[in-house]
Amino acid sequence: MSKNEGVIIDNTFLYEVRDSITSIDSTMKKKMWFKDSTVIDEVRSLYFIEDAKNTTVDFKLEYYRFTDLRTKNVWIFSSFSDTATAMRRYNMYDSTDIVGGWDFKRKWEDKTFEFKQLRDTVIHNEKYHIYVAKGPDSTKNDAIFAYAAVSSIYPIFSLDYNLSSKIKLPILKTDYSTTHEVADRIISSSLSLLRDTLTIEEKRVFEAWEQYAKKHPPK
Repeated sequence: MSKNEGVIIDNTFLYEVRDSITSIDSTMKKKMWFKDSTVIDEVRSLYFIEDAKNTTVDFKLEYYRFTDLRTKNVWIFSSFSDTATAMRRYNMYDSTDIVGGWDFKRKWEDKTFEFKQLRDTVIHNEKYHIYVAKGPDSTKNDAIFAYAAVSSIYPIFSLDYNLSSKIKLPILKTDYSTTHEVADRIISSSLSLLRDTLTIEEKRVFEAWEQYAKKHPPK
């Protein structure tokens, strides 16, 4: 059964080894609130701080993005408050001035990756179909594993909308690994449901931003 409101956690794990030394080991977590056809998500900037051996990664919260999926219009707010006013606004398809946040057109850009169904698995009592795709360059050992949730409880989110459109299921977990000339890298992403309700404060923010959006559409 699909949920019409709640909070999703967007998890991204990055692990990189250079010359047998772990140079990057970091995890980013971002919150995404949804209510019917509207979404609020955190926009974070990625900062790398490097020294001779290691790279420290910092994910700084910059602002919040409110998206109306019916109109594809977007508003940028500096704080999660029912009194906040938008700093910027645009349409996600018409504007070239896109500002961070969740990508509702998200897909693996390289068309040479073709997914094939591998097998089924169960994660936290949820059944998934596993799909695998390998890159064209065998020397890099590029591979992507995509996990499609059989029970589509929050279908407006997917880690690969192209694959989701083909199989009619959301991709809620991906694992990407590659061997480059200078490093081995693993990038793991997953979406998890934090809760299927909104707090009174969160509902107030949605109501206020919906009213603001009606009065201040993108020009």
